[in-house]
Formats: sequence, structure tokens, C-alpha cells
Amino acid sequence: MGSPQDILKDALALTPHERAQLAVRLLESLDSAPTRTDDDGEDALAREVTRRLDELTSGAVQPVDRATAMAAARAEIRRT
Repeated sequence: MGSPQDILKDALALTPHERAQLAVRLLESLDSAPTRTDDDGEDALAREVTRRLDELTSGAVQPVDRATAMAAARAEIRRT
């Protein structure tokens, strides 16, 4: 098994859809972890990730790269 840095590098090379699927699986793996302290928050996050993944899968939304998203967010902040 690779180091956490190698795993992260490989994960970031995935498509947005593949990364979302991976995120859901990782979050689901925490369900059985004995150190969980905020079940409601983590469950809500898992539901949100699943909802967003479903939107991507169905084509209801299109992925946007980070640079584009950040530019849009900065433009929105400047308008307010």
C-alpha cells in the first residue's frame, strides 16, 4: 500500500465523478469507526455527498474545475 501522500496524488488524478464516488465510500467507511463523535454532522455530510454524486451521475449538473469555481466565487464576492 502506498503512503497517504501517494494515495492522495492518485485520488486527485481521478475525474470529479470518480473522486465523488471515492469520497462517499470513504465517508461510509467511517460509519463503523469507534471514534465518531458527531454522528448527525457526518451523516448529513454523507447525504450531501451522495446527493451531489447523484446530480453528477444523472447529468443534472456538470462538474466545474477548481479554478473556474474560485473565479466565480471571487466575482460573486466582489459584487456584494
